[in-house]
Amino acid sequence: MIYAYIAYTHPTTGVISHVQSFPSDPPDNGSIWNGELVIYLREDELESIGFISPSQFLNCYFRKKGDWVNRGASDPEWTVWNSETESWDIASDRVSKRVLELRLAKLYQSDWTQGTDSPLTNEKKAEWVTYRQALRDITIPSDLDLPTNFVWPTEPS
Repeated sequence: MIYAYIAYTHPTTGVISHVQSFPSDPPDNGSIWNGELVIYLREDELESIGFISPSQFLNCYFRKKGDWVNRGASDPEWTVWNSETESWDIASDRVSKRVLELRLAKLYQSDWTQGTDSPLTNEKKAEWVTYRQALRDITIPSDLDLPTNFVWPTEPS
């Protein structure tokens, strides 16, 4: 048998922490090493278990009852694996943080509208004041799945 990689998984949840090329002096297959279960990946099984690359395998699979299970597609920037439900959850803290970063950028980009030397009329400045206040007053829905799906106040023309 030719071994290609070692996957290190959480012994209870099966979540893969990392995958490495097969070393010259590996820990024993099935042993616990640094708190993680060691699983050898044979070269002849890579295709059948869906292995394309170490990073792809780490992001797409977990171990359950001795088998590799595909977790399905996700965007690791905005989701986190829930081992209890065996599903992807929205990383709402990351989504909210990104929306607030974008809000701050929109406020910075419109700062010029409020200066005494702004070329805008008082009427246009008032529109921008309303818009900027709407940015400050935004509420992020708890079910927001992606920052790009956030509905922003309409910027004055």
